[in-house]
Amino acid sequence: MKIQLLLIICIVTLNSCTNNVLMGYYYPINQHKDVKYYKYTSPKYPKNKKMRSYVRMEVNEKDRTLLKRYHNGERELYNITEEKMMGNYIELVSYVDYKKAGTDSFISHVKSKASRITKNKIYTINKKEPYSYIVEIKNEDGKFLLEKKRQFVKYEKITVQNKKYKTAKFKDEYIYTGIDQNNNFSFIQHSYFAQGIGLVRYERVLDSGELRVLELTQILNQEEYKKEVAFRR
Repeated sequence: MKIQLLLIICIVTLNSCTNNVLMGYYYPINQHKDVKYYKYTSPKYPKNKKMRSYVRMEVNEKDRTLLKRYHNGERELYNITEEKMMGNYIELVSYVDYKKAGTDSFISHVKSKASRITKNKIYTINKKEPYSYIVEIKNEDGKFLLEKKRQFVKYEKITVQNKKYKTAKFKDEYIYTGIDQNNNFSFIQHSYFAQGIGLVRYERVLDSGELRVLELTQILNQEEYKKEVAFRR
C-alpha cells in the first residue's frame, strides 16, 4: 500500500513539474528583466519589409506584467498589449490597436477605443484543453470581436536561422467577428516557443490558403532597434 501511494505521489509530482516547465517556454520574465527587442523576418523573403515584425518587451517585476509593443517592417506601431503572470497561467490585461494616420513623412497613429476583454487566458500549463481570450474592439471601421484560441500540440525540435531549439508547439486559431458589419474572417497559426527565449517561429495559414512564416532573426540592442524601427510613440 505504501509503495502504491509513493508511486502515485511520484507520478503527480512529475506531471506537476512537467507542466510547470511549460511556463518556461513563454517569455521568461524572471530571466529577462531588461527591455528586450525581438526582430522577426520571413525565411522566404528576408529582405521584404512588409514581412517583418518587431516586438519590444518590457517587464515590470513588481506587478509581474509584460508590456509588448508591436511594429511592422514599415515602422508602424500597430498593437500594444499588457500581460500579467499569474503563476500557472498568463492573462491579458489590456489590448490596444493602432492605425497609421496621415500621409506625411512622420508616422502618427490613431488609437482604437478601449477594448473590453471578456476572456483573458493567453498561456497556461494546461496541455489537455484549449483556452482563449476574447477582446471587443471599436475603431473607425466599426465594432468587432477578436477571439484567440490556443491548444498545446507537442514538444518539437526545430531549426530556426541555423539554430536548433527544443520548442513547445501550439495551435492558435484567430477568429474576427464583425458586430455591426459583415466582415468575418479567421486563420490558423502554429506557434513555436523556445525555453528561455519565447516565440521563435510561427506558421500562419490564411483563409486563402496562403502560408506565412516568420522567424526570430535577431535580438536587437536598443540602438539597433531605434535605427530599424525609429518609433514615434
